Amino acid sequence: MALRASNFVSPEIFSACLAPELIDNIIYHIHDAGDRSSLVACVQVSRLLRTRSQKHLFSTTTIRFPNPRFDERARDVAAPLVDILTAHSGLAKVIRHLRILDYSVGYWKDHYDSEDYDGFPKIHRKIDTTLPLLFGRLDSLASFTLAGPVMWAEGFHHTERGILSSTLVSSLLGMFLKTKASSRRRYELLSDQRDGGPVNDEYPSLSMASVLDHDISYRGLGYLECLEFDENSTSCLHHLYNHSHFEGPSSLTLSHLRELKMCGKASDMLLLASRVITDASATLEKFTWRINLTASGEFNPSPLVALKQASKLPPLHLLFTRISLLEPFHWMTPTVNFLSAHPTLENLVIAYSACRFLRGRQERFDELSSSLDAHLAKPEYFPALHRVTVVEITEKLRNDLRKSAEQARRSSMRCSACLDRGNG
Repeated sequence: MALRASNFVSPEIFSACLAPELIDNIIYHIHDAGDRSSLVACVQVSRLLRTRSQKHLFSTTTIRFPNPRFDERARDVAAPLVDILTAHSGLAKVIRHLRILDYSVGYWKDHYDSEDYDGFPKIHRKIDTTLPLLFGRLDSLASFTLAGPVMWAEGFHHTERGILSSTLVSSLLGMFLKTKASSRRRYELLSDQRDGGPVNDEYPSLSMASVLDHDISYRGLGYLECLEFDENSTSCLHHLYNHSHFEGPSSLTLSHLRELKMCGKASDMLLLASRVITDASATLEKFTWRINLTASGEFNPSPLVALKQASKLPPLHLLFTRISLLEPFHWMTPTVNFLSAHPTLENLVIAYSACRFLRGRQERFDELSSSLDAHLAKPEYFPALHRVTVVEITEKLRNDLRKSAEQARRSSMRCSACLDRGNG
């Protein structure tokens, strides 16, 4: 039989005949299979497939900056996304998770011919005019990550701490304040993002040095429920805290936090964390503290002291991240001591990374287990405690956790899409 054009149904008519639930399942299957090229092809088929495909293509958007040490053009890497959002303004509401990785203020360049060349690159600061344009178009984020790069030099971390410009700071804060997403909001202000790797206290800082623009007109639009930060971003959080806490009516309050994660043990960071914990003591449900163990400095328990003031102590996660050959064992029991006699602590998780090559490691672990068991078993210390988990972090465990996190993220995106469709 000869085939004529009239024998075919156009993609627009064909997709219009399909139930929305079936189209959703098709798109979900393609997305879960990681077939991005097919998602891009679906955008060209019909309006129904286009809107659903774009939701997955743009829902999690990652901008990774190339090494600015060698490429001055690295600062313009976000320009294509700004152009897309300018041409298609509706796509801005589709972006729910924005990750900006390896970001550096300005660009790096070696000066081999300079008389004072010391073997390290010098940073050339230039005002970033692209990211403020991007931040100004986003108002539906559920999570946001801003992470800086790692510079290696002669076997150790070499950094020059770049300061965010006042223009970028104002646009960043403005994006936070006007976010209208009804689901949990999560903001990460980290110095490095390497898919689950420890955040080292030597990594470049992403901090703010200038006064914030207080003329932003967004007021009373909501609060954070989840916050993660490290010690190099403390000054950034400090400005955010002061703006929301002391600028009259709270426009972005931290006092409703349900989950707080932090990494590091710098004194200014711990002081600020204690204030945040105290303000959120009525709502905080989970607290995770990744402690980088270094040979210098004593352990400061001030956040744990603030936790003891909470009416109901949340599940507590303590992560002891080993740096060099330092063992975490002798930090654990003193840390737990600061939570003694709290009547509501029910769930305690302690995770640590240890060096397998140090002599006597197993003996020290056995000694730790005995002392920790004896301490936790005293009913007068922890009357409500019913579950304690101690985990040694290995490379295999890191990979398994990374896979589980990715599966959970995809499941969360499905649930979010279903809720959005139901509300619509």
